[in-house]
Amino acid sequence: MQKELGDKQGTAVTLQALGFIESQQGNYAAARTYYEQALALAKELGNKQGTAATLQTLGMLELNGGNIDQAERNFREGLAIAQQIGAKYLTAGHQYSLARVEARKGNRAAAAELARAALALWEELHAPEAEWARKLLAELGEE
Repeated sequence: MQKELGDKQGTAVTLQALGFIESQQGNYAAARTYYEQALALAKELGNKQGTAATLQTLGMLELNGGNIDQAERNFREGLAIAQQIGAKYLTAGHQYSLARVEARKGNRAAAAELARAALALWEELHAPEAEWARKLLAELGEE
């Protein structure tokens, strides 16, 4: 395995993939473990984009599992990193995810503001995920 070869970046990618597989199979505890290991490696390597992406994935796992507070912490940390490095796609993803958190908490105005910010970036990037933000805004009555 890549870990044995000392390829930490490759190991982090592999851990992400294993986390995804476990998540898809409903093994959320195992997925969390893999994602947390990938996050630790990304941070150790100083890979800010990898850190922000892994925080997004881990946050979604937490959000879908009902751990809203932990999801929010992951998304806020990831958003700060994504903005710092100028990663617009990741920034939009974290904004959208935070919009979902705010919507679940009943903070419709904050959710709409974050969804609009994500939508603007995704439209600028011509990303198909813009549809997610439009759908959330419609659900919030903010079309």
